[in-house]
Amino acid sequence: MAQLQAISLKTEVSGNFVQAIQQAVPSYESRIKLIFSKYLIEFPESEKWYPLQDILQVYKEISMQFGPHLLFSIGKYLSKTNPLAEGFQNLETALLNLDNMQRYHHRGGEVGYYKLLHYSPEKKEAKLECRNPYPCYVDRGILTYLAIKYKPADSSLILVELDTNRPNRLAGGEVSFYNILWV
Repeated sequence: MAQLQAISLKTEVSGNFVQAIQQAVPSYESRIKLIFSKYLIEFPESEKWYPLQDILQVYKEISMQFGPHLLFSIGKYLSKTNPLAEGFQNLETALLNLDNMQRYHHRGGEVGYYKLLHYSPEKKEAKLECRNPYPCYVDRGILTYLAIKYKPADSSLILVELDTNRPNRLAGGEVSFYNILWV
């Protein structure tokens, strides 16, 4: 699936999710709201649902105007504000539940998936497959927040990286793979 292209035009995103995107980086909030206003979503209501494709267009404009670092910051904030991202025992459990966290804010159609492919405390690594229409930088932000929040007790540093040796959505692929490494 291409980045920024909804799998189903019936898929909707919760107003809470839209509000979180707008509030993710306070110094950009007014500029992000201006972008949302082009899609008639300047003041989203938490109880309403909004077309996923419109949200993807907003991400595209945010990327063009402000670059990937803002998308990464938005991803971290989305993970931080997701009520399903709380209370996990460890990183492995959080990553196993990532798909449920994504589905919490979507309805009405296919949104893709997150799949934990490998988790090894011995090798101090995890590998994930991600197939969704969101920008890779947003996914990396989501994963980074979870990795830091639930990092293994024996770790001092943790890194989340897009595996550029494999096909990825950033380069036009259907899926992206991420490595989480810690020492």
